[in-house]
Amino acid sequence: MQQESILIELFGKTPELKVLDFLIDNNIFDFTKTEIAEGAGITRPTLYRFWDKMEKNKLIAKSRKINRTQLYRLNLESATVKKVMEIELKVGLSEIENEKLVRVPVKLRR
Repeated sequence: MQQESILIELFGKTPELKVLDFLIDNNIFDFTKTEIAEGAGITRPTLYRFWDKMEKNKLIAKSRKINRTQLYRLNLESATVKKVMEIELKVGLSEIENEKLVRVPVKLRR
């Protein structure tokens, strides 16, 4: 079973967060809407329900066109995207630090 991302664990499994999480995890790539839906584990009709809102809020940006197919990427210039990524990083680092504190040393026999 795949471990949930920090973003999904904190805020829930909404389709919008699944898309945002997928794009954050793959922020150096661009995708078609179909690929984004598949990568996020949602259907295309579900993606289309909130796609305009994500574009309007500048969370995603058009990157390039291949023939007539438009590709999109996470908008790394967006202040909102930057903050979400910062929160995810800080929570992740905090969890790693807490895990280090909880470990109990094991005495080895010689």
